[in-house]
Amino acid sequence: MTADVSKTSGAANGEPWLAEDNGFSISKDQGYIAKTMDYLKDNHVTLTLVDDAGGVCLQSLMVNIVDGALQVDKPLDWDEEIGSFRVFFRDMTQRWNFFMASSQPGNPFSLSIVMPDALSFYQRRSSTRVKVPVGARALIRKENEKIATVFITDLSAAGMLMCNDLAEGEYDTDSIISDIVVSIPPIGAAGEVSTVRKVLPLIARGRIVRSFVDQETLRPCYGVSFHYDSKYVKESIDQVVSEVA
Repeated sequence: MTADVSKTSGAANGEPWLAEDNGFSISKDQGYIAKTMDYLKDNHVTLTLVDDAGGVCLQSLMVNIVDGALQVDKPLDWDEEIGSFRVFFRDMTQRWNFFMASSQPGNPFSLSIVMPDALSFYQRRSSTRVKVPVGARALIRKENEKIATVFITDLSAAGMLMCNDLAEGEYDTDSIISDIVVSIPPIGAAGEVSTVRKVLPLIARGRIVRSFVDQETLRPCYGVSFHYDSKYVKESIDQVVSEVA
């Protein structure tokens, strides 16, 4: 491997392999993973391989996908004794991702890697995110134009975490929701929830960026990235965040 690095508390110099693991969120959406792997192959995306000892190898390219395995150019200085390693790359949104990998023996010129079953992506927080009071919810318009009500568990100017009942349907990663109206019940005296709700300005669009199942409620939950052009919307969300924090 070409270099040794030590882990720090942040992604120093834009190198995410230096970030702590709790800076990443995990997606196990197989459709999204397959789509991302196709993107890497079709666009010859540069991969960074990082072994368990912290050695870093740059400029390795994915060259093919054959029978469910990723065929990656083998670096000239690759140590055949390496068992497992992480594969880092930027996805179609230029967000850093990685997946765990181990190479299968047999090819002197490429690394044969089993298709990953999970992707970890770096969640650099550009906005303060807070837990919202119980009972916070949002009206959203789904891609099929139907209106749905979802529960909100946390919120920032950059996005929200929403959950719904499984019977109401699921949301695919990278799918779009629109016309998002968030309403927050303020916390009253002695921690009781007031009946007066604060309704935020309309948020034009949101993109589903991750999904998981809450182990306590068994509800499917989704991370949503907001897209809007209005400074007023951001200021309104920031105001609510400051009140809740």
